[in-house]
Amino acid sequence: MQVSLLYYRYPSSTGGSRAFDRAETGVSWSYRDVLTFGLSAIHVIGAKNQPLRGAADINLHWPLARHFSLSAGAGITQSLAAPYRPYHHVYNSPASHAYANYAYSSRTDHYSYGHVGLLWSDGPWRIELDRIVAAPETQQQWANLDASPWIATISWSF
Repeated sequence: MQVSLLYYRYPSSTGGSRAFDRAETGVSWSYRDVLTFGLSAIHVIGAKNQPLRGAADINLHWPLARHFSLSAGAGITQSLAAPYRPYHHVYNSPASHAYANYAYSSRTDHYSYGHVGLLWSDGPWRIELDRIVAAPETQQQWANLDASPWIATISWSF
């Protein structure tokens, strides 16, 4: 079992990334360093009258050969910010009432994600390269953030 308390603060001169500043607490259960299941509660910093948001994920590190493992995982979380909905145009009804037409009128307040990659570990050292994926509904509801689909992690435990 592992308990965590994390604080994320993103530097920004425009304030646009402040929507992702958050404090997060979580608990994870690990079975033989192969299977890990985690639950988290997330508080968006500066959000007023916003309930805690939840997240859950499961990860697998399956041993392959000496020092190498397959890394895979999936998760779901409640969105930290409102989804982006493209604005199309305004119609005028015969009764002279204007209304907006949005491409995605149903709001999704969560998104799912996953990863697959390769992990190398030797003693306190660990190097992992993963390909990150998001569910199609996530890609449609959010503006293009130009994030890389690859993530590399180098860590040393002490």
